[in-house]
Amino acid sequence: MAVSKPWRRVVIETEIAHLPGFFSGSDADAIVTGSHVFTVTGNVMAGLPRVGPLRPYVVTGVGAVHVGMRDVLDLFPVSEWQLMFNAGVGVMVPAGSRISVGADARYFRSRRGDGAESSIGFGTTFVGFWRLSARVSIRVTR
Repeated sequence: MAVSKPWRRVVIETEIAHLPGFFSGSDADAIVTGSHVFTVTGNVMAGLPRVGPLRPYVVTGVGAVHVGMRDVLDLFPVSEWQLMFNAGVGVMVPAGSRISVGADARYFRSRRGDGAESSIGFGTTFVGFWRLSARVSIRVTR
């Protein structure tokens, strides 16, 4: 879910996302039995020149990610917050006077500080993934 505030070609966006089962296996002999990734980010979206009805944009942001995992023997449970950055591109298409639809592709990457140890005890960790998403934007102000 995201909430945004536009200013001409720039949009400020706050986004919360939950991705259950992110690291979990789907078969009976999976090592990771339960997992999730929860992100909270603040983003800046900048509009690019229009191409017909298409409104392309670039986006970048910073926030936090919570990673949670449980293994089959519960030997190395993980529950930790990490700083996260993201960047990507997208496109919006007007579908009415107050509604737009669109899609974007973003790369998310967390960053552990130098020397910071992971809660699993195997050195520094990070999370990196691509996310493709569709969006429907509804303008509620004039």
